[in-house]
Amino acid sequence: MQILQCYGFSGINGVLYYTPQILEQAGVAILLSNLGLSSTSASILVSALTTLLMMLPSIGIAMRLLDTTGRRSLLLTTLPVLTGTLLELSFGQLVHMGSVVNATISTISVVVYFCCFVMGFGPIPNILCSEIFPTCVRGLCIPICALTFWIGDVIVTYTLPIILTSIGLAHHFLGVCVLEGAGNKAHAP
Repeated sequence: MQILQCYGFSGINGVLYYTPQILEQAGVAILLSNLGLSSTSASILVSALTTLLMMLPSIGIAMRLLDTTGRRSLLLTTLPVLTGTLLELSFGQLVHMGSVVNATISTISVVVYFCCFVMGFGPIPNILCSEIFPTCVRGLCIPICALTFWIGDVIVTYTLPIILTSIGLAHHFLGVCVLEGAGNKAHAP
């Protein structure tokens, strides 16, 4: 679970690191053309607003939902949404439906992806690692989980630019969808 939750294997690295480029390629400048911003400035503005206005409240909602709905149900509800938004991002990169439609779909997909990740797949594996191990080995097992997470993160950080130049952003997201789909089936009832 830690290796899939790692910020790259779940797709979040690609979305986080490349949000301005994704939104710029999607033509988000068209959505904010009335402000007189360049496409780079518009994509950075949307990325910052997404983080501030969407992700932070989602963290608060997740903290409430983790205790009321349970970890498993929250994880199983957010995984299909994550997969769907990555499919939409891939579709938006591969098929051009018009600049305004493409920009709108890509922007909404990025926002929904971020919000669902911070509500489910982001915190739950870390919480589960502290809960599933018996007390006598918990002190040893939690650092092993953290090490697994960081090794996966280093692998993704160094291979993501190579992957993006070789297969492109859309195909990378499609590959991540396959991984998330496998993770969703592994956790199904």
